[in-house]
Amino acid sequence: MMLTLFTWPLVILSVPLALSGLVLRSPALLYAAALCIVPTCLYLAMTPRFLGWGLLFPMGYIGAAWLLLRKAPLWAASLPILPVCCLFGWLGYVIWQL
Repeated sequence: MMLTLFTWPLVILSVPLALSGLVLRSPALLYAAALCIVPTCLYLAMTPRFLGWGLLFPMGYIGAAWLLLRKAPLWAASLPILPVCCLFGWLGYVIWQL
């Protein structure tokens, strides 16, 4: 229960950080978004369903920041963020249904 109080607000904070990082083309905001989801991803990495896979999701934000540094188009930089948004959308839906 206590973990939920700290991790979900950070996950929710990472979405506007990532969107503003894409719109403003600021890799620093994407790095901040990646740092926000690290505690949740560490928790997911310890669960049997996401064993090891949980550590890869911050790499989506870091990959988008790297693409922005390489002057990639906005649509290409947003592609690595989609799996992260889908994961946390699905996870939020599952938790909401409990």
